Amino acid sequence: MKMWMIRALGASLALAVVVLAGSAVEGRVFGPISPEPAAIATVDADPDAQDKRAELMALKLDYAKNVLEGLTLEKMDQVAKNAQELKLLSAAAEWEPVTVPGPLYLVYTREFQRIADSLAENAKDKNLDAATLAYVQLTMNCVECHKYVRSTDR
Repeated sequence: MKMWMIRALGASLALAVVVLAGSAVEGRVFGPISPEPAAIATVDADPDAQDKRAELMALKLDYAKNVLEGLTLEKMDQVAKNAQELKLLSAAAEWEPVTVPGPLYLVYTREFQRIADSLAENAKDKNLDAATLAYVQLTMNCVECHKYVRSTDR
């Protein structure tokens, strides 16, 4: 792929993220989540579990970076493989909802898994545009989930 094409795709992705972020802030992409998220009872997680979750989150970030690299270089096998790894990681036992506040965490997790499946399927179908859109949706899901978790009382 020519360098100008890679730069153009990168610029397009950046623009899409900015547009979607603005839409999400106004509630047009994901809709309003809840005026005041209701916190559920949580169990104090032991430090080992927290360390494991931090390690898994770093892995998720690595897989997401690999997806972006695959999209920009049109390496769709790389995109599909890393999307599948993202889904598997999101289902790991260390993400037990009892250690995460609020009832919407499971909603975000299920949506993340659905989008990761879509991303992998689009990559397998060699549909760069659809895979790129799924990647942007996956990124928005991550950002919204992290905002939600930070906003709820622990």
